[in-house]
Amino acid sequence: MLLITDNHDEAAKKILRAAEKFNLPVCGNDATYRVPTSLRGILNQLPISTKQSLIEYRGAHSGAYLREALLFAETSGTTGTPLQIPRTRLDLENGLRNYTEAYAAVLQPGEDRVAFIHPSILSPLRDITVRSLQDLGVGVMTLFPIPGLCGYDRIHQVLKQNEVTVLLTSPSIVHQLLFNF
Repeated sequence: MLLITDNHDEAAKKILRAAEKFNLPVCGNDATYRVPTSLRGILNQLPISTKQSLIEYRGAHSGAYLREALLFAETSGTTGTPLQIPRTRLDLENGLRNYTEAYAAVLQPGEDRVAFIHPSILSPLRDITVRSLQDLGVGVMTLFPIPGLCGYDRIHQVLKQNEVTVLLTSPSIVHQLLFNF
């Protein structure tokens, strides 16, 4: 959650509501514990997850993850070791709902056609994006430059012949494409 505000009291209330919704430990365990009311006090109580703690958690709970996963994926590894992030039914339902709501606010079925510029190997971003756009009735294709097979001229031709109205990608892919240029 990103929260930028001049009203610390409202921000504190909003974070407390979110912490309660997700059962985050902001309220202590005994009756004498006083809930922090300052924004800084609340933020200091929230648990911090690091990439390493997520890797350790995943390793310790791999049996449950692997039994429940419907989509196997991992991060790109651009910041070090890739993080395995299999998605359960609940993960997919929540992600799909969030993505669909976001895309519905800016895309029009039957009018917009999306080219998703992204390598699709082990990518939950690609899988959920394609599913949510299809559920909205928005056409989508996945493209990515592959040296010797699919160059930028071919990508341009495909974009033009399919009258693509929206290019979609992630910041790390934009960085990679600009680096390659």
